[in-house]
Amino acid sequence: MLPALERPPLRGDRQINLGTWQGLLLSSQADGKVHGELRPETLSWLEATLSRAGDRPTFIALHHPPFETGAPWLDSSRLQNPEHLFAVLDRHSQVKLVLFGHIHQEFATERQGVTYLGCPSTCIQFLPRAPEFSLEPIGPGFRHLLLYPDGTFRTHIERVEIPLTLDFSAKGY
Repeated sequence: MLPALERPPLRGDRQINLGTWQGLLLSSQADGKVHGELRPETLSWLEATLSRAGDRPTFIALHHPPFETGAPWLDSSRLQNPEHLFAVLDRHSQVKLVLFGHIHQEFATERQGVTYLGCPSTCIQFLPRAPEFSLEPIGPGFRHLLLYPDGTFRTHIERVEIPLTLDFSAKGY
């Protein structure tokens, strides 16, 4: 899959324009690893892009969460260098929102005026705060965002109701 994702329009770090908002998409893939990392060149690109953006409201999206979720089995595969991300974001007050996946569940927290939101999966859901791999018996979902010109936003989770055939004895997916 990686070769397909490295070709335009889905290539590494990307910037998208959505009205008054800009979205910055970061690759947190660590080659051959399940956990995430932000490479120095990604962090430099992020710093430079945010510096040029002025006060334009910005969201960041990456795959791996920069926070622990309370599920030890899942937290070992989170972003391994979140302090480097935080150091860049702390210098740029136009960043309003950071979105991530990987955890297959809803998650929300705030840090230094930035809202961090985990998104559910479009397939299976992991049981929040479970000490070991566990599935949650709810349908696929996605996070809906409403981005307003003044830099505010609203969000909610939508679920897709489908018949579930989950193997609850599975030790991983």
